[in-house]
Amino acid sequence: MAETYPIHINGENKGTLTVTAEGLATVFDARCEDPGRLVRLSVYGEGKEGYLGVMEPENGALVLRRRMSRSAMTDFPETVEYAAEAGGAAVAPAPEKKPETPPARENGREARSRSRGRETEVLWHQVGDGSLYTALGDKEYRAIPMASHGLPLNKMAERRVIEGVEYAVFPLEKGKIV
Repeated sequence: MAETYPIHINGENKGTLTVTAEGLATVFDARCEDPGRLVRLSVYGEGKEGYLGVMEPENGALVLRRRMSRSAMTDFPETVEYAAEAGGAAVAPAPEKKPETPPARENGREARSRSRGRETEVLWHQVGDGSLYTALGDKEYRAIPMASHGLPLNKMAERRVIEGVEYAVFPLEKGKIV
């Protein structure tokens, strides 16, 4: 019997993960929209993460097929709730009451951001390619380490220090830098 779960990318449902038992193995089939970057996929549930692997491009989408034994899944959640990018929980929907500065967390630990001399706390999620993602209200942002070459600094919203690393923060529209 197959079970289907949503795949969350940038806080939105962008695809599906089908989990099927085949003999002693479990098969994970994932397909989602291509956000234009590398996606490392994990399953989440019960406060646990189970890493599946890197999704591959196929016909304009991203796909992943993994066949895993029980022993390979010993640290996986027993009950899967959803799939999302590896390295942290998927971006949760914005709360009804939108605080000006939501609490900061990165991979389950507190992260402090500094912006233009003032301290603000923002919930940043590791994307898997070294950059960070956040959603504030109805706007999305991507923070890319300043050490990266070829950044379109004319499109940068601000510089921000997060966990001691300087980032260029860019506004996003439909998952792409605007």
